[in-house]
Amino acid sequence: MQSNVPKNGDIILIDANVIIEADKLKTWKAIAGAYNLHTVETVIKEALRKPVQGQGISMTEANLRCSFSAIHSISEEESADWILNYPELLDSAIDDGERDLLTYFHCCGDKKIWFLCGPDVGAMKGLHGMGLLDQLVSLELLQKSCGIKNKIKNHFNQKWHDSTVYEIKSNLR
Repeated sequence: MQSNVPKNGDIILIDANVIIEADKLKTWKAIAGAYNLHTVETVIKEALRKPVQGQGISMTEANLRCSFSAIHSISEEESADWILNYPELLDSAIDDGERDLLTYFHCCGDKKIWFLCGPDVGAMKGLHGMGLLDQLVSLELLQKSCGIKNKIKNHFNQKWHDSTVYEIKSNLR
């Protein structure tokens, strides 16, 4: 388990899979109330997209947007700067929202920021390529820090997180 964990009020970058899962678990409001959540426009659009089968998130777009301290629109210049600094990540399996989140993370410089991604190994590898994998946090850990102890799916729990981080650092993935 991580020894360095987010504290209430810390900045946490959030991807769409996390929004969707935390909404299903009914824990989104607690997380949004405890942390300084940031994301990018692309992630908001992905989270609001209704799946072909099943239901979308229960929040309105306005409520979702209000739960974030910052929603950043990535400029072409910021995207180009990220690509020039991390060209090897272009071949990674990173979706548009995660790419923009990684770009935003890069733009934030030396600020202490945490990254909360869903079960996406591509984004995790991206963080590793940027030297920021130790700033990745699991949904389970974040919920526990809010006093929530409900059961979490495999790809959002700390055991999966720790195992996948180890595999990425060991070049097994």
